[in-house]
Amino acid sequence: MEESMTTTVTEADDKESPAADDTNKSLDLEPKGEPEDEVDNTQIQAVIDFSTNLETQLSQVKDLLQIQCDAIKRVSLKDYVTLKELKYRTNEAVRVYQNCEEYASLLVNKLSDLRELISDTTSTIARKLKEEDLESWLPKSGADSSDKEQLSNEKSALARAAAKKALIAQANIELAQAVEYSTKAESEAADAAAAAEQALREAQAAVKAAEEARRAAESQAREQMEAKAKAEEKAKKKAEEEKCKKEEEERKRRELDKMKGTPEELERRRQEQEKAQMELARRNPQNWPRFTYEIEQGEFDQGIGCIIRLMPGTTEEDPSSTFTCTKIDQLDLAVELGENEELVSNIIEIQPSSDDIQFKFEEPLSIAIPQCAPRSTVRETVIKYLHSPGDNTKWIETTTQDVVFDDMKDPKFVECRWKKFGYFAAVTRLKRDKLTLTKKGGKALSSVDSRIAFTARPGVFKTGIAFTLQVQPIELSTVSEVKLRHPQDCDVLLTSSPIVQLVMKLPNITKGFSLTLPCPPNPKAKRPQTARPEEKERKPNRPTSAFSLGSFKQKEDEDSDDALHLLTRTEDGHWTDVPDVILTQTKKKDMATFEITQSLSHILILRTKAGTKGARVERIATLMEACLKSRVVQAIVRQRADDPSDLIIQCVNANKVDRTQRKLSEEYYDDGPSPSKDFVVKEGQEMQLRFRGNVNCDDEEETPMKFCFNSQLRSRLSLFVTEIDKFAQKSFDCYRGFVQLYTKGMVTKHVPKDDDGRNKSQKQFNAVTVPGDVLLCEMLVSLPKPQPEAPKPLVYKAPVTFKAEGPIDESLLHHISSDLGDEWKKLAHYLNVKPVRIQAIMRNNVNNDTEASIFDMLMTWAKKVPRSFDKVEIIGSALTSIGRHDLAEMVYEHDDDYRQRQKECSKDKVLRKAFIKIAQNQDFLDDWKRFATHMQVPEDDLNEIKDNFPSMRDRCLQSLVRWRENTGEKAELKTLVRGLRKCKYKKLADQVQHIG
Repeated sequence: MEESMTTTVTEADDKESPAADDTNKSLDLEPKGEPEDEVDNTQIQAVIDFSTNLETQLSQVKDLLQIQCDAIKRVSLKDYVTLKELKYRTNEAVRVYQNCEEYASLLVNKLSDLRELISDTTSTIARKLKEEDLESWLPKSGADSSDKEQLSNEKSALARAAAKKALIAQANIELAQAVEYSTKAESEAADAAAAAEQALREAQAAVKAAEEARRAAESQAREQMEAKAKAEEKAKKKAEEEKCKKEEEERKRRELDKMKGTPEELERRRQEQEKAQMELARRNPQNWPRFTYEIEQGEFDQGIGCIIRLMPGTTEEDPSSTFTCTKIDQLDLAVELGENEELVSNIIEIQPSSDDIQFKFEEPLSIAIPQCAPRSTVRETVIKYLHSPGDNTKWIETTTQDVVFDDMKDPKFVECRWKKFGYFAAVTRLKRDKLTLTKKGGKALSSVDSRIAFTARPGVFKTGIAFTLQVQPIELSTVSEVKLRHPQDCDVLLTSSPIVQLVMKLPNITKGFSLTLPCPPNPKAKRPQTARPEEKERKPNRPTSAFSLGSFKQKEDEDSDDALHLLTRTEDGHWTDVPDVILTQTKKKDMATFEITQSLSHILILRTKAGTKGARVERIATLMEACLKSRVVQAIVRQRADDPSDLIIQCVNANKVDRTQRKLSEEYYDDGPSPSKDFVVKEGQEMQLRFRGNVNCDDEEETPMKFCFNSQLRSRLSLFVTEIDKFAQKSFDCYRGFVQLYTKGMVTKHVPKDDDGRNKSQKQFNAVTVPGDVLLCEMLVSLPKPQPEAPKPLVYKAPVTFKAEGPIDESLLHHISSDLGDEWKKLAHYLNVKPVRIQAIMRNNVNNDTEASIFDMLMTWAKKVPRSFDKVEIIGSALTSIGRHDLAEMVYEHDDDYRQRQKECSKDKVLRKAFIKIAQNQDFLDDWKRFATHMQVPEDDLNEIKDNFPSMRDRCLQSLVRWRENTGEKAELKTLVRGLRKCKYKKLADQVQHIG
């Protein structure tokens, strides 16, 4: 049908031009001779054929469209599948109608021209017939009627053509509407086809899912059958093993039954068992003899340096005198503290008492050291060993365990087994967990925090893997402290997970091994309102979406304003942000899990505000680690209420200040300045004590001015301070000075630039960082001034006699008088001697020389100066003012000699009174030997005193006298008082101090 329609339309197009040409030819009126009838018939036949062919084409188009219309009416539009053919037929019909309309328009135009031409021709013929008088040629009325009839026929034909044209136009409109309807129908059909294709795809997917479910069911059934077969095989194998075991037990029982009849064998076995038990008991350290070695008593050790247990037979010498235990100051030998380690014991040195002692170690020595580590589930205590101090020697960790002695409940001990002698110290470190995962997979939990878990799927590891785990907890208080110290860098920090330290050799794996760490949620998140009942939110039952750390986006919660970052520490100590790692959080957002595909040493997860860059997160991690390694401390200075010169300086953690002050108050140290501001130090850091102002240490040579800070040990210095110049600070009611704490560090120093002499007018400096002393803090200390004596009224009349009460005596005044000349009147002016008195002296010595007048002037001055004034300073300044520096120097030298003589004369007297006071104390008499040993009286002198003096009082006095003789000029009352205080005779020390 399509081919015929195409052929018909094509033929109509081909016939358009010939028909028009034929019409033009038929209407040509130019005279060409006689008309040819054959030509006219051919033209008429062509017109007839064209009209017939056009009518046939229109009929065919109508028939085809009628077939399509009937087909649409019979079925629904979604089931109509020949829309393409309908559209094609409609387009062909439109083309035919358009051609017909063009033909009709052309025909109307040609007929109009022909009508005008015929009318013009008719009028011309009529005019010529009239002009040429040929009207007789015209036909009669019958002919006129025929012409009129012909004209009316033409008009009716034109009317019919116009009607046909209108019908054609209406048909075109209807065809256009039909095309539009067909286009809509085609689009709806296309949608229906797309829906059908979608339904087909869903059906295919359902078929595929059903097929996969069938395969999974078959696979599960097959696995169940295999598991059942394996279980049956395992049960069968187990039954066989049990059968073999029973047979083996039966065989052994029969053998034992055979041997029961031999008493010799039973006796031999019993002896072997007893021998083995005795050997175990001999090698058990709990059965070895115990030897306690004492040192100077400290804060926690109760005077115990260490406890050594050794197997009998280790040495042929007496074990009680085999070893020596010495306490070592941390300033003399520092312990190498590792990361997160703290010193919790004394540093002791254990050595043989003699180099000639021989040892045969069947078992290592058992060495127990007292320690003061607090109880903790995070840290553990280990003993470190150092053979000898040197550049190539390092502290070695030993296998350590806690030990308890039944007769010693107070001090806590840790014990190690060791065969060498040297230096020992106990430290605390982060607890080490040794975890193992097998090839079957599973989960390994930390003993410090059970939320920290390692999970491995079955088959991830070909063999079992063992690793060591250390956990450094990070509390919210630590996060707040880091944000407070570094507000610009850490203001985006919200929470942090613990720092996990791993020691493992991880094989090449891609997935299946994960680590879960706790990380608290955002503390600033909006809390639910308690006033209203909570509405249950509908949440999809899906796992929490993962977070990519490279470009972190939260898909579940668009309002979330925090992000997670995974960081690891490299070998050089720098923290790096790990990109492209998927972190999965729990529903409460307090746990995070990620896959481990490579060996990591230090792991940390930080929760920050959204949008934080990786470089800033790495900076935060570095600051966090530095905060954990450092300690925020304060310095406390306390003075005794009854003796302000007795001073204690102690550095403690900032959270222990109040408790430390209460303890010092219990020791009668109640006065002193407020604690210092917070400053940051590290474990084992050395600090130096200095003074500024009018105070200084009383005995700086013997008193140590340095100490090391340790969180668990007492970092304290006890000393006596005194004023430097008792005549200074007259505007204050006390002597004032500052106690300063310094440490070693990097300081900024300004160094001149090398400008090659181009800028000589102004020097330029560069700021460089060099090692130096850094001031940590300073605190004001005040000492009360002694009450001055009441001044006596001035005597205007010189007394007859002069009683010297100091270095200014008559001999000194005579010496000055003999060396002075005429400048003595100027000296009298500086000594505030009134001119009236000078004139009286000159009148009284008219007949004498000038020396007598000078001496009387000096005697007048010496008598009227109050006792509380420093006469040496007054006359020395006056002599210096008049230019007699030699006499002023002579006065000062005389003052020094006088003070030295007075000191020597009064020292023996004061010490004798102190000795008598001490010997009268009954409690001290029972312990005189220990005090004498503390004061370094030789042992030979003590034995001699014990043999020669039977009385305890005499022995006490003689021991003190021997101390005075051996010490010489250094034997002072304050040294004696300090020794009494250190030996816990505080009340007696106060009494002796009042003697001075």
